[in-house]
Amino acid sequence: MNLFDDIYNKRAKKKAEDEFTACLDALGYPYRLLEGGMDERGIIEKYASELEKGDQEGYFPVLAPYERILFELIEQNRAEGIAASDLLNGAEVFAKRLEKYSLCGESCANGGFSALESFSLLFTEFTKSFRMCALILLPTDKPWEAAFLLPFGGSGNCPAPREMAAMLKLWNEKYGAVPAVFSGEALEIYLPHPLKDTELREAAGEIAAFLGHIHDGSNEALSRFITEARDKCVWRFSWQLTNRF
Repeated sequence: MNLFDDIYNKRAKKKAEDEFTACLDALGYPYRLLEGGMDERGIIEKYASELEKGDQEGYFPVLAPYERILFELIEQNRAEGIAASDLLNGAEVFAKRLEKYSLCGESCANGGFSALESFSLLFTEFTKSFRMCALILLPTDKPWEAAFLLPFGGSGNCPAPREMAAMLKLWNEKYGAVPAVFSGEALEIYLPHPLKDTELREAAGEIAAFLGHIHDGSNEALSRFITEARDKCVWRFSWQLTNRF
């Protein structure tokens, strides 16, 4: 790298940081920028530690990379005045979504699910490390309220904020799961402890409903899912959102 490249890269990084902090400031929540470079184990440990600290001090932490579409979607949904008092019944939401997408057939399945050992939305394959992101400290002790405070869903198969909050609440109560990483078209859920096979068997239909996907109840499909999700502490959901700017 020559001197010109070094200066250019520093300026580009500074511009990205300034744009990122402007978006974060507009949200109005406390936050900390995290420099890139951490490994998979490091980012999970840092987040788990922050969860424990937030539980003691009355806030809920989430991670977010700088993605313009994410902040535009949040701004759009916040303008609609969605409030935490609008919470729905989680079990009913799961059931209605599973019925809806099962009836629609394969044409409704436009997203993806992965079970992982660490967060992937912050990971850069080129450097094999985690890029700069923000640790946003949300003013709530209820993890599911992140769907109201950072409402990015509601288009395509992605649950609307009210639906998402209701399902996240049920998962938190059943599995201790929390929404951890918010991205432009994806969400990663963190599990303090991987689920047992009996829990995964029950969660399979719920995951299909959350994703907006057909639930294949065959024994073979269920076995594949349990094998993939066993010993994993992160669930990744990605959607193809249609309300782009």
